[in-house]
Amino acid sequence: MSQVLRLTRNKQAAASFAKRGFVSAASPSSAFTTTKNGVRVAAIPDSVANQLASVSVVLNNGSRFETATSAGAAHYLKDFAFRNSKKRTAFRKIREAELQGAMLSSEVTRENIIYTIECLKQDVPYFLDQLAEMTTSTLFNEWEFDEIQGHVQLEADIARANPHTLVLENLHKAAFRSGLGNSLFASHTSPISSSSEVEEYFNARFGSNSVAVIGTGISSSDLASLVEQTQLSSLSNNAAVSQLSKSKFYQGAEIHVDASAEHTHYAIAFQAPNPSTASLLAEYLGTNSHVKWCNGISPLGSLSTKLNANISAFSQSYSDVSFVGVNVVASSENIASAVSATINQIKSSTNASQLNAAAFERASSSSAMKAAIASETISGQRSTLSNAIFSSEHKSDAVDANIFASAAASVFAQKPTVASVGNTLSVPYLDTL
Repeated sequence: MSQVLRLTRNKQAAASFAKRGFVSAASPSSAFTTTKNGVRVAAIPDSVANQLASVSVVLNNGSRFETATSAGAAHYLKDFAFRNSKKRTAFRKIREAELQGAMLSSEVTRENIIYTIECLKQDVPYFLDQLAEMTTSTLFNEWEFDEIQGHVQLEADIARANPHTLVLENLHKAAFRSGLGNSLFASHTSPISSSSEVEEYFNARFGSNSVAVIGTGISSSDLASLVEQTQLSSLSNNAAVSQLSKSKFYQGAEIHVDASAEHTHYAIAFQAPNPSTASLLAEYLGTNSHVKWCNGISPLGSLSTKLNANISAFSQSYSDVSFVGVNVVASSENIASAVSATINQIKSSTNASQLNAAAFERASSSSAMKAAIASETISGQRSTLSNAIFSSEHKSDAVDANIFASAAASVFAQKPTVASVGNTLSVPYLDTL
C-alpha cells in the first residue's frame, strides 16, 4: 500500500505542527500486564468487530544470546516449533490447525523466538493451551534433528544468496561484534549437531522471566486470564537470566565481502539515541518512495534519481540500542562515487537551514503513517508487541522539531559503521570518505 504524498505545504500548518511533539506509534502501556508468576502478557484488542485473532509465545532467547559453543542454536530452536511434545504429536498439531483453519508460524529475531497461531477468536483458548504445552514440553527427539538440520541449512543458504540480507548481517557484525552482531542464521560450520544441544540452549534461558504471551484481537486482561490456566502459569523464575549489559555500538568498524555480481550493496549505520529518533531520521533522509515509479523528493530520493542508483534509509531498534542506516546499491564501477555522494548528501541535509519545521513535518507524518499502516495488520501489531515486551520502557520517547534538529546534527556527526557485499576493489573504505 503506497502512502499519499502531499505536494502542498502550508507554512502556518507546518509551524503549528512543529509546536507539538511527535511520538512514534507503540502499543498503549495499558496493554501490558504480568501474570502471578511473572510471565509478561500484552495484547491489542480490535477497534472494529472481526473474527480474526492471533496468539504468540515469545521466548527472549534470540541469536544475541548465543556463544561460540551455541552459535546457530536460535535458528534451530525456531525450527523446532510445532514438533512432537509430551501430549501432542506434530501430526496432531498440524491436523487440528487445518481442521480449524488456523495458521502456524515461527520466527527468530536477534532478541526473540516467536511461535504464533492465527485463528478465529473462538479458538484462542484452545490454541493458547497448545502453544503453552508445546513450549514447556517439546521432546527434542534426536531423530527429528536431521530433518530440521536440512531445513535450517536451506534457509541459511537462501539468506546468504541475498546480497541485501548478507550486507545487513555484516553491518550488525561490524556494529556489535558479538551479541546483536551474531548471525540470525546457522552456518554450515555451526557447532550445533544434535537435538540435545538445542534443548540445552533452550533451557539455559527458559523461565517465567524470559517468556511472554502476546495477542491480537483480544484484551490483555482476557489473555492474562487464559495464560493463568495453562502450563505457563507453573513456570518459575530463571535465576540464570540476568540483566544484559547495554549493547556497545562500535563506530568506525567496517566489513567488506567480495562477491561476483553486477551490483554492489553498501550499508552505512549511525547510532541513534532512541527508536523514535531513529525512525524520524530515516524518514527524513528518505526510505522507500511514497509514489510508485518515483524516487520521491527526500534528500536520498533526489540523489537516487541523479545517480541512477538505489539509495534509501532505514532504522533498526532493539531493547537497548537503535541505529539509523542508509543502503546504497549501484553498479560496481559507480559504487564509490555513489557512496561518496550519499555521505555528502547526508552532511548537507543535516545543516540548520535544512532541518526546519517543514522537514520535521514530512518526516513525522511519514513515520506516523507507516506505524498506522502496520497497526492495521496482525503481523504489524505482533511485531510492535514483540519488540516492546522485553523492553524496560513501553512508552516511546517524544520528539519535537527542536529535538529532531539537535539529534540529526549529533547523530550524523559520528563516524559511521559500514559493510558491503560486492566488488571489494571498487568499494570505498572509511578512511577514504
